[in-house]
Amino acid sequence: MLISGGTRSVGVDDVDQDATVASLRAGLDADSHADYRTLLATAKESLAERFRRGEPVETLVAAHASAVDAVLLHLWDDCNVAGDVALVAVGGFGRGELHPESDVDIMIVLADDDAATEAAGAFITRLW
Repeated sequence: MLISGGTRSVGVDDVDQDATVASLRAGLDADSHADYRTLLATAKESLAERFRRGEPVETLVAAHASAVDAVLLHLWDDCNVAGDVALVAVGGFGRGELHPESDVDIMIVLADDDAATEAAGAFITRLW
């Protein structure tokens, strides 16, 4: 998965139709200042319930990665990050395989641009 300037370049196609991810995206679309932690917690509980029902782990880790991707993309857009800057998902998240308690590894690549640096800084601050 790669998020760059509001455009998701690579993703898991089947996950776009996933009910948990669709519900999370609907919550993001409904509120421009969404409560990201609550939306992610709800998505994780839904995924845990699906695990208990025996759904394949491969489907669930891909859906979890897609849910986190959707939140990060929404936050990235909300911070108006633009210019020569990219948000890159790496590790398991970058492969579209995010396990329940995995770290979300990201990398921000930017040019020597004060506006991009300021916007990326606002994004990082909002992650906390």
